[in-house]
Amino acid sequence: MTANRTEDGDPAIRKVQRTGGSTFTVSLPKNWARGQGLTAGATVYLYAFEDRVVVAPTERAEGERRTRVRVDGLELGAVARRIRQAYAAGSDAVIVEASGGLSTEQRRAATDAITDLVGMRVAAESADGLEARSMLDPSAVSLAQTLAQLRQLVLTMLREAIEALRADDAALAATARGRAEDVDRLVALVCRQFQGALVDVREVDQLEGDRSRAYRHVRLARGLDRIADAAGRIAAVAAEQDTPPEGAVNEAVGAAGQAVRDAVVSALGEEPATVERGEHASEPLAELDAALAATADPDCHRYGRVLEALSLVAARSRTLATLGLDDG
Repeated sequence: MTANRTEDGDPAIRKVQRTGGSTFTVSLPKNWARGQGLTAGATVYLYAFEDRVVVAPTERAEGERRTRVRVDGLELGAVARRIRQAYAAGSDAVIVEASGGLSTEQRRAATDAITDLVGMRVAAESADGLEARSMLDPSAVSLAQTLAQLRQLVLTMLREAIEALRADDAALAATARGRAEDVDRLVALVCRQFQGALVDVREVDQLEGDRSRAYRHVRLARGLDRIADAAGRIAAVAAEQDTPPEGAVNEAVGAAGQAVRDAVVSALGEEPATVERGEHASEPLAELDAALAATADPDCHRYGRVLEALSLVAARSRTLATLGLDDG
């Protein structure tokens, strides 16, 4: 948040004065106040914000957060990523354009990416490009509820991926992998809510706590995104394998999968978490490694990727446990 200073560059210093029996007042320099768009009779919001008292106009300043995405030379996947990045950064409007106009494929990729984002819609289209606008009311979205939904989604995805691998269930593997889009959507929403509160003080109440706690929530969302990536890799192996893992490997996958999932649940639990659950997964992971070394299963080379993914989940659970999200 930038400091607003008087014309000579020094901070505007005013004394709090008492008027009447129950009111304090602070006078504002006239030219300074006009420079902030304030006039006599204007209504303002007062926020107690950490170590500061913040005064904000009740009306938003003219203008909006706009981002232009130039897609010349970009692959279709990169087009979608740029749009998601602009959304997560808090843009109210995203203009997608290309020299000579969008191709049919670029337009479809951009439209699909926009409609996948919570609260965004295509507001205008032309031959040159299209414009997406946010219809999201920040007061209608709870950061805590979004995180709770994200936690459950990632845990479900991890469970399904492991079950699909052990049962050689291609349909369940596809279901697990399909949840990645929902994970991306919620992670982007968490980042957007946090960014919006940093940019506009009127949205600070949406943080549902102080900024440091909200930042930990963003780190949690990003950590869960990494776990979802690992679950997606396990589901990919489940879709590729020719048969279910042979007996010893199957049992070891089940034990290691349960151990790392328990570690994630512990890290996200209601009680303050410790790193111990993640450490407890070390033995089942070592047993899976040993089972892979001893097996003649023709898909053994694929299961090494499963071990790597489960090890990543265990490591990520230890990181999440140290965030202290429930420390009040």
